[in-house]
Amino acid sequence: HLLPMTHEHYRTWEAHDRHRLIDVMTSGGVAPEVAARDAQRAQRALLPDGPSTPGMAFHRLLHHGTSVGTLWLRLDGAPRPEADAWVYAVEVGAEHRGNGHGRTLMRAAENVCLLAGRRALGLNVHTGNTPARALYASLGFRPAEHVLTKPLL
Repeated sequence: HLLPMTHEHYRTWEAHDRHRLIDVMTSGGVAPEVAARDAQRAQRALLPDGPSTPGMAFHRLLHHGTSVGTLWLRLDGAPRPEADAWVYAVEVGAEHRGNGHGRTLMRAAENVCLLAGRRALGLNVHTGNTPARALYASLGFRPAEHVLTKPLL
């Protein structure tokens, strides 16, 4: 079952998402203190009213009464012109991966967007996230842009 996040679930999710973002930034070479500051700023900028921020939708997926994953959608536009809705975050708990929950969450994202009148859903995925890239390709997502970086030493 896909359920909207309660404020309590949102607070737990928000802290977890901030740590996930910090990990992504530090793995790319950003200093931990800079990553922590930038992650907090990014969350504040995107979610000034937390779970009540207009245009945002937060859900959690339950399987047999257990929360197995979360979904954060933007329904009032996207950071890319190819889409009018955006998946900012979709995550299945490590202990629940490999059971089709990611596919369920992404299909649910499509349904939520269609019900909101959206016609194109976009997302960003890191190159090294092979399982997610395979899932998205199997669901019909196609690359729109490749961003390259090079550390300057």
